[in-house]
Amino acid sequence: MTDIKKIVANIFSLEGNDRTVKAKKNIFYLLFLNVFNFLFIMAAVPFTLKYLGAAEYGIWLTLSSLLTWLSYLDFGIGNGLRNKLAESLANNDITKSKIYVSTSYVIFSAFILILWIVFAAVFSFLPWNTILNISTDFQENLYLLVLLLFILFSSQFVLKLIYSIIAAVQKPAINGLISVFVNFLTLILIILLKEFSAPSLFYIGIGSSLIPILIYFISTYLFFSKENRAFAPSIKYYRKEYSRELVSLGFQFFIIQLAVLILYSTHNIIIIQLFSPSDVTTYNIAYKYMFLNVMVFNIISTPLWSAYTEAFVKQEYEWIKISIKKMIYVWGLFTLGAFAMILISRWVYNFWIGKGTIIPLDLTIWLGVFVILINWYNIFVYFINGSGKIRMQFYYAIFLIIVSVPASILFAKLTNNISGVVIGTNICILIGGFYAPLQFYKIINRKASGNWNK
Repeated sequence: MTDIKKIVANIFSLEGNDRTVKAKKNIFYLLFLNVFNFLFIMAAVPFTLKYLGAAEYGIWLTLSSLLTWLSYLDFGIGNGLRNKLAESLANNDITKSKIYVSTSYVIFSAFILILWIVFAAVFSFLPWNTILNISTDFQENLYLLVLLLFILFSSQFVLKLIYSIIAAVQKPAINGLISVFVNFLTLILIILLKEFSAPSLFYIGIGSSLIPILIYFISTYLFFSKENRAFAPSIKYYRKEYSRELVSLGFQFFIIQLAVLILYSTHNIIIIQLFSPSDVTTYNIAYKYMFLNVMVFNIISTPLWSAYTEAFVKQEYEWIKISIKKMIYVWGLFTLGAFAMILISRWVYNFWIGKGTIIPLDLTIWLGVFVILINWYNIFVYFINGSGKIRMQFYYAIFLIIVSVPASILFAKLTNNISGVVIGTNICILIGGFYAPLQFYKIINRKASGNWNK
């Protein structure tokens, strides 16, 4: 018990080497900032629900889930840039850092142009009413809304590279501040729409898509305007040979991100197809509540990714081992927190949403299992990502892409319950909970070979 108390006390102290202190400061800043993020996100739910109604809110959640794929689907270049930039900065190579940043912006812009051309060619042929399970007499121009949302969401791609750059310089608290502004302004928008506008998916969609573009643009300008000007992007520093390096690593990250998006974003689509838009609302209330546990855990984990990269480049393996050990203790605390969240869930739902919406207890329990498994997996994945040894994770991602959706559909049909969607996902995540710690052990003890070391 004394050892546990010492470890917990050490986790929350601001002592240690420069990397440790920097990581801890960012964690504390992120925790503080994400209190506001949490409040703004949670407050937006009842306002949006009252503004649109349960059915149209379910449609918006499904549509935004599809578009969320776009906001995260950066072809893996963001994470590839994050690793390569962190490595070059660890070696004090500013010229290479500028080349990586500039090359990323150029090739990303080219990808977005191709994406626009492809989408323009096919979007009008897709049955959006069927995809979203909406009646054909839906009042708003659905095709125009989808087209404009695609343009706005995809426009965020290039600007959102600033998140990866800020993470690479080990200042993720700035990313937290950016998110605070985005979520705060989005909440203000929803409140204003509720007070002064008739219910409209069009207004919600366009407004909540324009806000991030504005904030990302301002953030990028401010970040590169002073102390980071030395590696600010410039078309003159684009290098074709570096683009191959970024795309090669980025492609593996792309497949991994695709698997993560499938895990997080397809539940809404499955539920709306097998059940109803109102069931999407029920699921999302429980999901947002329980996923708070993962959000806070990721706040603690996020600063470690680039810290692991720096430590791995400098072969400081003992620091990595100590950090992982601390994170396992943190995971234990968050697991207890997940159980507590399940026990008080009924009271929280009634206070947050009101007694009109009933959230089944079994759905909350299975989402609790989901967050416990995800947190355990992320302990080791953040190190694996930081080390760049992602080949095994790449293969696991392919497995998830192929299996996770059929598994969720199968269990949803077997149980005839939206909880079945989560059960199928949990079974898939369980496999990652076994392989990731094993790969960490192999790498950190220099016993990894073959795909385990690629």
